Amino acid sequence: MAGNTLLYNLPADYYNGYLTRLEAVTAQDVQRVAQKYWKSDKLLISVVGKAADIAKPLERLGYPVSYVSFEGQPTEAPKFDAVPAGLTAAKVIESALQAMGGIERINALQSVNWKQEASIMGITINAEVAFTAPSTLIQKQTSPMGASETRYEGDNVTVMQNGAAKELSADEKAELMADRFLIDELGLLTRNDLKLQETKVDVNGEACYAIEIPKAGSDPVVKLYSIATGLRIREARTQEGPQGKAVVNVDYSDYREVGGVKFPHEMKVPLQPGMDLIFKTTALDVK
Repeated sequence: MAGNTLLYNLPADYYNGYLTRLEAVTAQDVQRVAQKYWKSDKLLISVVGKAADIAKPLERLGYPVSYVSFEGQPTEAPKFDAVPAGLTAAKVIESALQAMGGIERINALQSVNWKQEASIMGITINAEVAFTAPSTLIQKQTSPMGASETRYEGDNVTVMQNGAAKELSADEKAELMADRFLIDELGLLTRNDLKLQETKVDVNGEACYAIEIPKAGSDPVVKLYSIATGLRIREARTQEGPQGKAVVNVDYSDYREVGGVKFPHEMKVPLQPGMDLIFKTTALDVK
C-alpha cells in the first residue's frame, strides 16, 4: 500500500477511506464506467488451464487461438498424443522405480544421508534428509528465518518448528504419513487410487506421462515421468495464495547414480515469475 501510494501519487490517506468509497459504489456507477471503458469489439478472451483439456474445444468455437509458454513467450500449439492402450499408473510407477535402480536395490538401502543447499538474495537455505532402515526418516530445513524438522519413525510422525513441537490434527498427520517414504514411488506402488492422464504432457520439450494423486481437501498432486528415461522430472501441486489457487511446479533434474540408485541432484522450486529457488546436492552418502 505504501508503494502504491508513492507510485501512483495517491493522497496520503487514500487507503484509510478506501472501503467507505467502495461501499458507496452503485450498480449505476458500475454500468456507467463499463459503458465508457469496455469496448465489446476490442475485448480479448484469456483462457488459462491445462491445454490438453481446453485447446480443442476452444478451436471449435471458430476464434483464433494463440499459445504462450509458461514464461509468456509465443509458442506453437501443443501436440497431444494419447497414452498407449493398456498403460496404467501402476506400470508407470514400476518403470520409474526400475529406472532409479530397481525395487530390490532400493529396498536394500540401509542408510541415506542427503544434503542440499539453495541460495537466493544473499540467503542460504539448507535441506537434509536422513534415512535409516527400516522406517526412520528425518527431514530438516534451516535458514536465517528458522528451522523445521519432520521425523518419521514407523507409524509415528512429529514436526518441530524452531525447536517447538507442532500439534498435528488427524488430517495433518494422515497427509504427512503419505509422504513418509525416502523414494515417493515406493508409497505410490501400493495405492489403487492413482489416475493416469489420458494424454501425454510436454515438460520443457520432454514427453511425459502424468499421474494424478488424490489429496484430501485439495486438488490432486500430479507427478510427471519422462517417457524417455522413466524418471520423475516434475511434481505439480495446487496451493492457495493471495490471488486464489495457483499451480506450483517443482522440477527434478541431474539424476546421478549413488550406491546403485539414481537420485536427482538438482531441484527447482518457483517462488514467483522469474525467481526460482534451486536446491543442489552438496553431499549424498548411501549404504
